[in-house]
Amino acid sequence: MLALAIAAAALVLYALSQSRLRNTVLSGPLLFLLLGVLMSPEVFGGFTLELDDETITVLLKVTLVLLLFTEASELRARRLRSEASIPSRLLLVAMPLVMAIGLGFGLVLLGVLSFWEAATLAAILAPTDAALSLPVVQNERVPGVIRRSLVVEAGLNDGLAVPFAFGFAAVVAFKADDLSRPDFLEFLFDQLVFGVVFGLLVGWLGAKLANATLTDDDASNRWGEIAFVALAGVAFASAEAVDGNGFIAAWVAGLAFAFFKLPEIHVQRFADRAGNLLTLASFLVFGALLVPQAFKSMDGATLVYAVAALLIVRPVAVAVSMIGTHFRIPTVAFLGWFGPRGIASLILAALVAKKFDVPNIDTILAVVAVTVALSVLLHGLSAAPGSSSYGDWLRRSGLGPLAGYEKAAATDESGE
Repeated sequence: MLALAIAAAALVLYALSQSRLRNTVLSGPLLFLLLGVLMSPEVFGGFTLELDDETITVLLKVTLVLLLFTEASELRARRLRSEASIPSRLLLVAMPLVMAIGLGFGLVLLGVLSFWEAATLAAILAPTDAALSLPVVQNERVPGVIRRSLVVEAGLNDGLAVPFAFGFAAVVAFKADDLSRPDFLEFLFDQLVFGVVFGLLVGWLGAKLANATLTDDDASNRWGEIAFVALAGVAFASAEAVDGNGFIAAWVAGLAFAFFKLPEIHVQRFADRAGNLLTLASFLVFGALLVPQAFKSMDGATLVYAVAALLIVRPVAVAVSMIGTHFRIPTVAFLGWFGPRGIASLILAALVAKKFDVPNIDTILAVVAVTVALSVLLHGLSAAPGSSSYGDWLRRSGLGPLAGYEKAAATDESGE
């Protein structure tokens, strides 16, 4: 109970100080990750749960479902059509390259991992987390199209990473258990097809119900916000009930809700706040249960992989994806650097460990923990000064090729 009291008190202090901390390097994920480390058995103690405890599993599942559903549902379909170029390059070109390059580094640096285990690790580390670079997406000196592209990427790539991470881990587990190929293909079919079908159905029905019943009345919208959160649970549970992937269903349901709801329907506020709370709790859990052990057992290969994931893998993948845009080097470097690894990677790693029999899962967990911890620190420290420096450079040199994107966005905004 002492640990719970400390965590609750920390949340009170952070919530009351959040407006002052917003543009500093002291982000919520960093503070709660550090608090978790301090509460870990390796430091001051007080945290008695284990990573595979059912309480922790429920927390992680609820957090990921809510994040997948909410982030996908916040897409603005009309604006996405006019600004699809950059996010589509990040998602359809850069993200597969991140997984491919990460796979190569895993095979070279982490010799203990098999091909499919290295692929699993690369997929787990593919998602980005816009919340870890909040000063970037809130800095109006950074062109809106860049900020929105990073947000759209972060909102979609975690959902895209789920089938790859689970699929690659399933290959490892099926090989380890020596199961037949038909069994494996049936498992993948159920996971993907039922996840997508139930996600589309729930998201479409939820949007139609919201359109028909919600009004501008504040009380109505408050209940609509509660219904919105429950809708994520419907998508997850209905898919899981028929052996589908509930996380894919939650993500697809969020996308369907975004595309079928009326523009004036805004019911994500409560889910956003609940997601922020669950994210901080998850960072505290990982800080207490995973990070100290990961750094304690860390070797040179683990550290090199983590550094490469941040400094080489994504920047190179993004640079390749931006070929043809004529963006100048600072813009490409800005997009490449501000793709922090965050809570989605941590939760995916923990759920893979829980769901699949992966022989070298301890190595995967350690690499993910070190990579995310470094990302929380480095991206948190660089977000405010980096975005300000980039904005100052644009002010001196002009928007260049970004001017056309900004003009198109302004035209689209005026038409909404």
